[in-house]
Amino acid sequence: MAERNKKGQYEKGHRGGPGRPPREHETKLTSAMDKELLRVVTVTVIDSLGRESKKKMTNLQRFVRAQVAAAVAGDVQAARLVWERYEGKLPTPLEHDIGGNVEIIFPEEAMDL
Repeated sequence: MAERNKKGQYEKGHRGGPGRPPREHETKLTSAMDKELLRVVTVTVIDSLGRESKKKMTNLQRFVRAQVAAAVAGDVQAARLVWERYEGKLPTPLEHDIGGNVEIIFPEEAMDL
């Protein structure tokens, strides 16, 4: 058994336990979401020429398509969500009043736009 200090904390070098196991309602909700998102459905797709066709896709694929379509149509919140999930969030620069010039440095990948 790992030794603990006076505060009840594990001593350095001891990881501790595996953490709290998921509660039953959490695993049920996750399972239900997985099942619904991965369910295959048949949808009607209209191409750029207005022709209809049937296509099988998962609800997850439908959700992603709808989110991207909303972003492309100009929905700023949808665009932000798509961008952050695809590229990751940009770091928030810190501002300090130190009475002089402040240089803010962003990661290189953020500047390659």
